[in-house]
Amino acid sequence: MNEDDLENIKVLKERYPKLKVVHADAMELPFENESFDGCLLIEIIEHVNDVPKFLKEISRILKPNGRYIITTPNRAVTEIFVKLGVLKPKICSHHFKEYTVKELKDIFLENGLKIVNISGITQIRYSISKWFIFRNKFASGLLLNIGRFLPLLASNIILICEKQTSEK
Repeated sequence: MNEDDLENIKVLKERYPKLKVVHADAMELPFENESFDGCLLIEIIEHVNDVPKFLKEISRILKPNGRYIITTPNRAVTEIFVKLGVLKPKICSHHFKEYTVKELKDIFLENGLKIVNISGITQIRYSISKWFIFRNKFASGLLLNIGRFLPLLASNIILICEKQTSEK
């Protein structure tokens, strides 16, 4: 745990005193089996070095048919924007791996999870240029919402998966 983690936990406890804050190793969560209906993983999976083990642990704490909602940067779109010169190559030292839609889908299927929905969202920082966004409402709306219909073109992937029920 680093200083930023400690500060974030302190702020959470101050702002939301009724919130139970748990800081734990994602590979060994301190919860009983089948404790949760769902799990929200916002920009997490790219920070995990052993994704199959991580997914197994999350599945352990989910109830049957429990759902994961995952968001992560779309490596394919980031690479396109870098090649176009819109984004500078950014080396994110704390990302083990960024994924394409296909890679993410394959990982979840290989780990026995049912994919319920794949969509995406494009953030303004990934747009072609700020002046274009503000001057052309149709284009900006299209750019920001295209991921809902064509996740391959979104800057961030949104994946909804479901834990399969145990066979008896």
